[in-house]
Amino acid sequence: MPATPPNRTVQRALAAAAVLLLSSCNGSDSTAVEAEPIASITTTPTSLALTVGDTASVSVTTTPALASNRTVKWTVTPATLASITNVAPMGARVSVKALAPGTGSLDLTFTTPQQQVSATVFVIVKSAAP
Repeated sequence: MPATPPNRTVQRALAAAAVLLLSSCNGSDSTAVEAEPIASITTTPTSLALTVGDTASVSVTTTPALASNRTVKWTVTPATLASITNVAPMGARVSVKALAPGTGSLDLTFTTPQQQVSATVFVIVKSAAP
């Protein structure tokens, strides 16, 4: 039995319905999932007591854990007190070397699309024994 030729009227009606259906989708029907805001930030340790020439590491933990869309900035104040010698990927750990006697801070700032949070580690550097 030979194939029945398609009904042109039905084809045109289906094509028109498809156009109407597709034109009603404007892309706003998708739901974006945003990361949960940071509830707490903790440094370990919370303070450092070093001698000139010593090195130490500080780690940071956030609750909830942060996604990869973050920036982490570590700074030492004053800059003459210590230097940042190494920062782990994603800024979760930093190593510092004591340069000169004095007091100051090791500060970190986490920035995500939703917020910015910071924490401070207090630093005391003593002179090396003669």
